[in-house]
Amino acid sequence: MPLAVGQSHAPAIIVDHDRNSAGLGQGVAQTRRVSSSTSAQIRLVLQDVVIDYTADLKKRLDSMYSDHSAKGRLHSGATVQVAVRAMDELASVAAEQMSTKVRNIARGTDAYSAFRAGVDDLLECFRNEMPRAIRMASGRQPSKPSPSIERAAYELFGQMESNIGRKVKIAKFDFISPSAAAAVPETPPAKQKTGRPRGAFWDDMWAAIAFDLYEGNLDPRSQADVEHAMLRWIEDNGHSAAVSTVRARARRLWDRVQLSD
Repeated sequence: MPLAVGQSHAPAIIVDHDRNSAGLGQGVAQTRRVSSSTSAQIRLVLQDVVIDYTADLKKRLDSMYSDHSAKGRLHSGATVQVAVRAMDELASVAAEQMSTKVRNIARGTDAYSAFRAGVDDLLECFRNEMPRAIRMASGRQPSKPSPSIERAAYELFGQMESNIGRKVKIAKFDFISPSAAAAVPETPPAKQKTGRPRGAFWDDMWAAIAFDLYEGNLDPRSQADVEHAMLRWIEDNGHSAAVSTVRARARRLWDRVQLSD
């Protein structure tokens, strides 16, 4: 049974630099830095939410797999559809809970960035469940998932990520005053007349990683190996990128490596 792919949502959020005016037209950066102890507290709170909701997802998926198996629906696209729907529902509730918990501790740009990183970690944990859902739906050996189901499954997951990203973006107004947040454009800095735009190195990085894999110079045994190779290339070539951004890309490559093993 093929997967039905719905209309895509808004694009996922890209890490930006939140700034806030101090009022009366004075453009002053709203740093609102939190202390190291407060930052540690926020991380622990967010980790607790990630652990709880990841466990809830596993239980919910296991129950769904059993139910679909009993009804003869396990090996079908419906299994992935229900799995991603469960991820969307749980991630939405978790993101709201994270936002509330962090705002009870601190507000400002640092607090918002920590909240956003926590949501990224949650989505990464949810993504780890995709290979299993695809195998269940395919009804094949782990090394031979259905290409059509796999392709549609990750498209659905991407739409779910965009949906959650849009909610995270809206939540910024709870961390920063609405007037200040609204006054800050979400677009990147003005284009320079010369030089490559920021982030234009990704294609070069993928080419380098693909070459290393082909030549056997990169033989990853875990997602961390892929991530380290990417970070090393980025640093060696004078670029910079958030670890969470690199990790998301490494996860996508590692998912394919696992499915092909």
